[in-house]
Amino acid sequence: MPPVPSAGTGFSPLDAELGLLANHRFTPRVEEVVARVGASLPFAEAADLLHCVVGVQVSETTQR
Repeated sequence: MPPVPSAGTGFSPLDAELGLLANHRFTPRVEEVVARVGASLPFAEAADLLHCVVGVQVSETTQR
């Protein structure tokens, strides 16, 4: 039996349809929103706001 690839090593056709880039967790639009909110608020507040308004959960470190 051939080895099963580990999770996270493939590229789903839906990833391309959603505009996700290889090794990126979010769409380019979400990454833009994370950057804009992080430039306007303290990082912890920005992360909380994103989770509350958009439903995207990022850590303070990711927000930074």
